Amino acid sequence: MAASGHDQAAATAAPGAVTAPPTERGWRPRSLAGRFLATLVVSAVLPLLLYGVYSLRGMRAQIDEQVVRVFLPQLALDHGQRLSDHLARVDQACAVVREIARRALDSPDELDAFVEQVELVPDLLDNLLDLLLLADPEGRVVYWQDGQRLGPDSHESRAALIPTHVTDQAWFRAVQTGGGTLHLPWGRSALLHRGLDHRSLDPASHHLGVALDVPRPTGRPGVLFALVRWAEVQQILDAARTVLTEDAHLPGAEVFLVDPSGRIVGHTDRSRYGLALAPTSLAQALQRQGPAGRAEFVDAGGAAGRVGYAACGDDPARQFVLGVTVAERELFAQSEAFARALWWTIAASVGVLVLWSLLASRTITAPVQTLAA
Repeated sequence: MAASGHDQAAATAAPGAVTAPPTERGWRPRSLAGRFLATLVVSAVLPLLLYGVYSLRGMRAQIDEQVVRVFLPQLALDHGQRLSDHLARVDQACAVVREIARRALDSPDELDAFVEQVELVPDLLDNLLDLLLLADPEGRVVYWQDGQRLGPDSHESRAALIPTHVTDQAWFRAVQTGGGTLHLPWGRSALLHRGLDHRSLDPASHHLGVALDVPRPTGRPGVLFALVRWAEVQQILDAARTVLTEDAHLPGAEVFLVDPSGRIVGHTDRSRYGLALAPTSLAQALQRQGPAGRAEFVDAGGAAGRVGYAACGDDPARQFVLGVTVAERELFAQSEAFARALWWTIAASVGVLVLWSLLASRTITAPVQTLAA
């Protein structure tokens, strides 16, 4: 009897031959590549992602701890102390001049001796003062000298501003009546400048005033008046910014000095001189906090920033707050660069793994497909 076609095909098949699975049962060669890719992603990319996120959070926390919480407030505190020490040094120098002037009003010879002795006081008219003036008990100006840092070409114009009498000056009357030392607030003086309504951007145009009584053996005291060089204070602010730009690599950082009213009396950006501290959120942050610390603020453009600050000065006319501001985008620039590098690395890793999975799966499935054909 002749065998059927099915029996003949079965007879001719070699023992142990692999029969290709029917396609209706869902044989999908790509499923192997998908499972292979998922395994590689879980074993390689996921640990990298977790490590990157952990490292990024740790980096930002370290910057916040070391820079924002410690470095910025400490920098403000250190340079605020430098400012206080500088003003204390000025007061000491003025006190020395006051002692020298005790006998200067007794006779012309004593006045001549006073002029010579004043020249010997270290740094007095070189770096500390822009003007030194002595008035007798009647308010007559018997001596004045401008600082050596002022331009010699404008000496005559400054001389025209020095009055012969100062009895109309509030500081003269206050010191002669109450005695002691009187500190005058920051600003421009009519004894050195005209047009006081003009907002000057030059630190050398601003001063602090100091008035001291000069006791005499008998009668009313004379008065010694001095204008403290503000340019020396500006140098302290500039030195703080140098630390930020060169040592901390924060080129956009700014340093400012404000009085209790919130007016800027010193700034590394000279164009801010005499303006109110802005933005409002920064001024409010300083008012809410204590004498030293840190705060967050948002500038007029909507960018977040951090500030470290410290109060300095004891006298009401010399109470200031020194602040150091840094934009968050600059403060966390390294962590942002690390985040970008991390995402690019993960993207590249996924791309390599996809390609490797496809190649590996084809290598595995190729023999099976060949046999199935």
